[in-house]
Amino acid sequence: MNKAEIRARVEELGIIPAVRFSSADDALKAARPQIPLVASGGVRQHTVEHFIHAGATAIGIGRDLLPSEAIHKRNATWIRELAHRFLALVKHARDLEGVGGEPVIKFK
Repeated sequence: MNKAEIRARVEELGIIPAVRFSSADDALKAARPQIPLVASGGVRQHTVEHFIHAGATAIGIGRDLLPSEAIHKRNATWIRELAHRFLALVKHARDLEGVGGEPVIKFK
């Protein structure tokens, strides 16, 4: 597979750790504006808005969404609550930008 074929197949690009997202954002969006950027690694509840406003299409969340204690105790309610919080934070950040839209994942 040559470079052109690889570039054509890229659907989204993850920026890991997310703390580097802002510095990489402008250059990446200028070079490949059609590629959605995903901030991942280090995303916290208090930083979600920052990454969405910096241009992230999505965020990747690890241990802040799935705390080891919640997994160990099999506490689905805790994990569900965290998922609701992160979804609400993303929606709020998008609404502030006027992006709006429905989240890709919905929880009951």
